Amino acid sequence: MLEARLAVGVLVLVPAVAVAQPFSVAPSYSCGGELSPIEQTICTTPFLANLDVHLSRQYRYAHKRLGASVRDDQRAWLNARNAACGDLGVDARIGCLADQYNTRLEALSAAVDDPAPAAADWNGAWSNAFADLTIAPSDNGATISGSAVYITPNVCGAGPNLGTFDADLAATALTGAQLAADGGEGCALKLRLRGALIEVEQVEPFACAGHRVSFGGIYSQGGVQTTLDCG
Repeated sequence: MLEARLAVGVLVLVPAVAVAQPFSVAPSYSCGGELSPIEQTICTTPFLANLDVHLSRQYRYAHKRLGASVRDDQRAWLNARNAACGDLGVDARIGCLADQYNTRLEALSAAVDDPAPAAADWNGAWSNAFADLTIAPSDNGATISGSAVYITPNVCGAGPNLGTFDADLAATALTGAQLAADGGEGCALKLRLRGALIEVEQVEPFACAGHRVSFGGIYSQGGVQTTLDCG
């Protein structure tokens, strides 16, 4: 649960700064053994590995509901991704892969959008490599709470910057595909449920304590494996 400063806008994520090398994120596949240049790039680029995890979960969600056509589309997308990005230099490949993943995530999310999900679909522990949010029923409706981290360039010496979020939600807040939550002191979030993912927009960037800490981004359930190795 650590951050590579991502901004979200209709599922278009763009890395704003490079992440400190001691920090790594495990993608949806093993980074051991012989890997293609694209697989190596994803394994060594935390924000891409984070996107890979969420894409894998959204794909499984869409395949379960829409069937074989999604599988065929996914195979075609993988071929197109490899053709577009495989022969580029590392920096260009990273940008190419970011575009490819964001485009595919939007396509899958649009295919499974539900304007009136069940309230229970919101509940649970949602996370990405950089933040977590838990939505749970309460006596008066629901609560949402979590934490986020920004990885500083000197993370192994000074540690990461931290932020927290806590808000109460009305009983009617979970009746649609979008909700707003106000954690006070300018820390407010807008959330959108799309299949297996939640998109989060932080209304005021970096208003939730901790310098450059942001809750904005894509979340899914199941956790994201991260490692901070300062040894």
